[in-house]
Amino acid sequence: MRQQRHESSLFSAVLPAPLEQSAGLRAYEKALEAEDRASAAEDHAAEALWRTPARSAAGATAKLHALGTKWQPSSTSEEEPWPQIRSVIADLLKIDTGSVASRLSMPERQSELQGD
Repeated sequence: MRQQRHESSLFSAVLPAPLEQSAGLRAYEKALEAEDRASAAEDHAAEALWRTPARSAAGATAKLHALGTKWQPSSTSEEEPWPQIRSVIADLLKIDTGSVASRLSMPERQSELQGD
């Protein structure tokens, strides 16, 4: 009997009270539900993105970036095809940046781009 009281006092010192356990479990379940809702919203947005045709190199680049963000194990993953996809994204960004720069340097387009 004395041993049981001793064990009970030790367990009560270490383990939370039943009400605290219950509140903690409810908070955990709510967090899981919120995570599920966020994941479903992310999946819905991704599906809409994949269905929407890109209208520019920047749009196609954004779709590739979203693909990498969603499914790539990490931003520095060396597992194929992720390094290759990151390389294509970098190339597309350089091409698009160069294209914008060349359009800005064309004298006949400067007034159009400036709104004159």
